[in-house]
Amino acid sequence: MRHDGRDQMSEASLLAALEQALESCIDHGVLATVLNDGGGLSTSDLELENLAKRLELELSIVDASIASLRPAGVVREALKPIINMGGHQAHPEARELIGDAVGKGAGSISAWTRVLQDWDGSSDPPTPDSTAADHLAEGTVLGRLLQALGELEPQVLWIRSAVDLDEASARALRVLLGSGAAAGWAVLLEGPLGSDSPAQRLLADLSFYSEDERFPSCRVAHITARVEAQTEPPPLPKRGSSVELLDILAAAGTSLPVEVIGSLALSQHRGCSPRSNWVDLSGLLEAGRAELSAGLLTLTGNQPNEPPLSVVQVADCQALLRGVEETLEDSNPLQLRTRAILAGRSGLPGSWMLHLEAGRYALERNEPFAARAAFEEATALSGAQLPYELVALRCQALLACGEAEAALRCAGPWLKQPETGLSSAELLIAAGQAASLLERRGEAGAHFEAACTLAHSSDKPFEHARALTGRATLLCDSGDFVEAAAAFGEEARILEQQEHAGPTARALAQRALCMAQAGATDQAIKELKRAAERLKKVSPAEPSALETRMLMGRVFRFAGKREQAIKALSIAADSANQHAAAHIEGQARLGLARLHLEGMPAQGAGRGEALREARAAAELALPIARGLGDLPLEADCEAILGELSYRAEDWDGALASLSRQERLWTACGRSRGQIDVALRRSRVATRCERWDESLKAANAALSQATRRKLHELAAQAQLLRGETLAKLDRSADALAAFSEAQRLYGSLGAAFAGQAAAAAERARQSVG
Repeated sequence: MRHDGRDQMSEASLLAALEQALESCIDHGVLATVLNDGGGLSTSDLELENLAKRLELELSIVDASIASLRPAGVVREALKPIINMGGHQAHPEARELIGDAVGKGAGSISAWTRVLQDWDGSSDPPTPDSTAADHLAEGTVLGRLLQALGELEPQVLWIRSAVDLDEASARALRVLLGSGAAAGWAVLLEGPLGSDSPAQRLLADLSFYSEDERFPSCRVAHITARVEAQTEPPPLPKRGSSVELLDILAAAGTSLPVEVIGSLALSQHRGCSPRSNWVDLSGLLEAGRAELSAGLLTLTGNQPNEPPLSVVQVADCQALLRGVEETLEDSNPLQLRTRAILAGRSGLPGSWMLHLEAGRYALERNEPFAARAAFEEATALSGAQLPYELVALRCQALLACGEAEAALRCAGPWLKQPETGLSSAELLIAAGQAASLLERRGEAGAHFEAACTLAHSSDKPFEHARALTGRATLLCDSGDFVEAAAAFGEEARILEQQEHAGPTARALAQRALCMAQAGATDQAIKELKRAAERLKKVSPAEPSALETRMLMGRVFRFAGKREQAIKALSIAADSANQHAAAHIEGQARLGLARLHLEGMPAQGAGRGEALREARAAAELALPIARGLGDLPLEADCEAILGELSYRAEDWDGALASLSRQERLWTACGRSRGQIDVALRRSRVATRCERWDESLKAANAALSQATRRKLHELAAQAQLLRGETLAKLDRSADALAAFSEAQRLYGSLGAAFAGQAAAAAERARQSVG
């Protein structure tokens, strides 16, 4: 459904287009863009309310430019009906509906409690240990509440200024719309969305999902309203003191908490009583020059003053800054953001530090794009002497935004400077993570090694543990499981010394997994028992406990204990669901799908059952991945579904899955995944006896693998080339391909001796 012609839509046409879009929401859910083509919409709030009433839909109209200044502000406004049922200050189980929607697990309840505290401004100062799990679960919990509200009564959420949609609300909407639970909801995004806003990313992904007929998904529509003539701003109030207040508020350049109006700082600056401030604000509100929404004061018809500000405007900003500090608690996230903006506009020395704190808070809340913007502002204000801490945090934000290349460029100049301490160790870790994502393993290993050395010498145990995690993960990806196990063991020792039982158990479970992959299954089981002992001291809702149980299932898988693996992964998935730990649930269900796929017999009655079980697990994991926006997890799920189609000889289904995998791996910049897709495409073409297509795909895989120096994948590509060339009666070329595969496998050491021997045998057969 698309209404995007450049001709001016009549008001009746616009309403008809909206009605057509909204009618689909009952059964499928709808995400629609309403682009106003540079002007205002030709429909009033009253007309929208009448349309929603006629369709028996509940309407919420939210201005994201205002609501998003508070944590998850847009979704908070949308959830007002369900929140009011339980009381805003109530315990999450005060009402049965809220309790059932959020879930009874301690992790879910903790996340919902944290949301309420953030909304009230009553939460404790954020620390990674106390809030990381809650913020990871926040999107899942809010998405569940949205779903419950839609089941009560169909809803329309009209988001004005959608380009300003906050990241927490975007995650909740993604959980709702991307995981097949959108029935009863229509979400309308008004206005241009920008090129890299949360709303634009949400729209792009959901547009792709809506074309996938395998799973229930929301419909996507695009509607363009006519251009309206620009109207003059409302006239200024007649009283001079109101005009003065208007000028002071305009100097801020942002919406302000209304409590500032009654502050002593503002009253002293104006030389009047707090009551006079409120009287003058009433004049602005009556004249339509200011609006009050969700406790935030926003001017209308005024363009913010652009720096450099005049002396008077700087004084105005400083008075408002003192008013914010006077009236808002330090723990209130709105205080962090507003102070940073006002201090920056005032030109106060050290104002960059406020942006750094605002960015750190956003990063802890899993809002990387807001963090990136704050750190960039801090960098611009800090001048030439950038502290290592700011550079490291900025790199972490870029990594969380999926910009590994930019993160490495940001870190590069600072890695060569001699510096010691926490911040440079953090920077080395961030650089190692970026290089690892870019598959520059040698560079990544060097950064992690340097971070380990630096953190150890400066007695920074937690940074040392993080650097060891990065190094161990890199070794696992390279197939060096013995060294990886040693690194995880050292990490466990450090964490146990710090009396962190949950992370210690997780590190021990990761060590056990490496041992099992290296073939030392007895030792792996012993390490699992050590991990289980540490878990006795940890709440079952802790992410470290949930992840450890999921890792236990993976250890059993590599140890050949299939039934125990299935049981452990099933328990881990169900427990993660109960505690709103969707990222762990998705991994556990993917692990179940792999287990059923690996255990599928070549023929017989058990084959059909294994196929059904594998497909069911993968189809549960994939919507979770989409709801999280986890592209690697989604691509892995697609790989399982594609393999199932391949084994069922559904070649069209297999090729369609490969196309989806290719898009996902390309989007997250994983060349290894792209090469794997090319190899699988070659195998499908071989089974279909499409030899030219098979050779083309194998050549593409070989080219990418050679360029990236991924010798194992290059060897696989050469084997596929050899088989295809043999079918094309190009025996000399086939022999050369098999011989090169043998050489590549031989260069990888004893671990690939079997593959090298098989390639040599195939070369001999091609000669005969």
